Amino acid sequence: MMNEEKKALGEYLYESLENDAYLKKLEIILTEQFGRKQADQSYWISNKQLHDLLRFADLLSKSFNKAGSLEQKLRAMAIMDKLKFLYPEHKAVEFFKRSVEAQYNGKPFITELELAKFNRESEHEGEE
Repeated sequence: MMNEEKKALGEYLYESLENDAYLKKLEIILTEQFGRKQADQSYWISNKQLHDLLRFADLLSKSFNKAGSLEQKLRAMAIMDKLKFLYPEHKAVEFFKRSVEAQYNGKPFITELELAKFNRESEHEGEE
């Protein structure tokens, strides 16, 4: 019987995401569209790509390795900063950006509380 080292989920995420081809493709698309908007050109990301980028950023922000590298948390922040630039009013982008920033800053992100806050802000937005 082999004595396998147990890993935390964050370590598995780190290894899995480090060289994920689809994530890399999405990052290239995002960077291209980010550049297009900066140059005042039309830009577009599909809903699927947007939602996948949000999910990847969330996973990247929660991944870690034994060396304590911040590389993937920084990738998550870069994704969210670009998405926020492209879609400054998008509610899901704002929600995931808060989550990613909390992971980067080491602050707790209590999903239930943040979701309640997010929903409350969304409800009051239409009243302005």
